[in-house]
Amino acid sequence: MKDHRNCQCEDFAADERFISWVKHPNEESNQYWHEYLINHPLTADAINEARELVLRLSQKQHFSTTERDLLWENINDLLPKPQRRLAAIPALRYAAAACLLIFMLSVAISAGWYFFYKDVTVRSGYAHKQTIILPDGSKVILNANSKLTYPRQFSTTSVREVWIEGEAYFDIKHLNNDINKVKSHERFVVHTSNSDVEVLGTSFTVLHRRNDIKVALIEGSIQLKLDKVPGKLRMVPGESVEYGSNTGEYKKGNDQTAVAVAWLQNKIVLTNTPLTELAQKVKDIYGIDVKIEGGALNNERITGELPSNNLALLIEALRQALNVNVVKDGNKITIKAL
Repeated sequence: MKDHRNCQCEDFAADERFISWVKHPNEESNQYWHEYLINHPLTADAINEARELVLRLSQKQHFSTTERDLLWENINDLLPKPQRRLAAIPALRYAAAACLLIFMLSVAISAGWYFFYKDVTVRSGYAHKQTIILPDGSKVILNANSKLTYPRQFSTTSVREVWIEGEAYFDIKHLNNDINKVKSHERFVVHTSNSDVEVLGTSFTVLHRRNDIKVALIEGSIQLKLDKVPGKLRMVPGESVEYGSNTGEYKKGNDQTAVAVAWLQNKIVLTNTPLTELAQKVKDIYGIDVKIEGGALNNERITGELPSNNLALLIEALRQALNVNVVKDGNKITIKAL
């Protein structure tokens, strides 16, 4: 592979070690590429693009009935049209024609697979954010260790839909300002495994990890459909909703938007937050396991701000805030009393 400072998407996608990690990840390869990203953060976008390319090329080719029919129409258009008078064709010409047909069929299938591949999936790496502009001009910013799936093109007749795992900020483009006269294609829905967030044109954040979801509305209007809650919840700017799919319970909060968007400014904002909850946040963002030694420390709570883009600074801030010993060993952090 080239010098990491000049590596592009195609360099990673052609690297055997990289391909092996994407297709068959294990603890050793995960740790290698995680440390590679920490040491070479400027390659994050290229690595994410290359990973998506390798996954896409390794997927099984599949076509719907409509797509297969269209492919055959394209193949028939390429074949020579029958003449009124047919001359005898030697066996060799039959073989040549068969080979030509097989070749054109393989080319058409390959081209069809590329052009009919509808969904795009973008994954952000650990400790890195990623900005995506959707086909309608809407903007999405992925927090670290998150995934967004969306169509290559939105339909002009049906609802705009995307799927999120992890955490993201959405700034959705207005297609209709009149909430009472919304057409199907003007609706925008963000799906998680246990909820749907329906919007017109607005900005908000969605956090979805481990079957829990938190939605915070910055401006505009959204309706929230939760899988175990009847009806829809209408939210107004400044509100947040937290929902646990396991319990089926939710709670609303106010003035939570500053906390919800803090990660956009590379901050983790904590308000009387249990140390155990912070440990999980660190794992989500940095991909590093955090072990807390000592029962008393499990009851510790923290209020303040920590960096979400610099692990070394976060560790030092924890040492000073809690007066504890924080040790990083490879892909693991241990917090223990002095």
